[in-house]
Amino acid sequence: MLPKVNFVINNIVNTTTQFCPNELLLGYRPLSMYDTSLREEDRIEVCLGDLKLNSKQEFAKLLATEMRDQQNHKLNKLRCDKSEEFSENEKVLVKNVFKKSKFDKEFLLGVVEKVLD
Repeated sequence: MLPKVNFVINNIVNTTTQFCPNELLLGYRPLSMYDTSLREEDRIEVCLGDLKLNSKQEFAKLLATEMRDQQNHKLNKLRCDKSEEFSENEKVLVKNVFKKSKFDKEFLLGVVEKVLD
């Protein structure tokens, strides 16, 4: 049962790299668990196709870094777009820096007294 589950997991296409792990390791996508044993012609083709395999792995790494950069860009954009401006006598939450135990409140209610320009 476990080898079948392992085969299924290794044949699922990764959304980041757009390849399945078996395709990156073997150079092709096996149709069944028994396709991993290569014929003589396939062994020669795989040996000659090492450059193609390396290019697929490099392409997968490139896709992974691009996806990571896109996600970081989106997250940073969401974080930076929210600028808060407060006016005088407005109630705000202030972080409690004098917290002595874990039971003390993390934020305290405060009032804006003077706005710095």
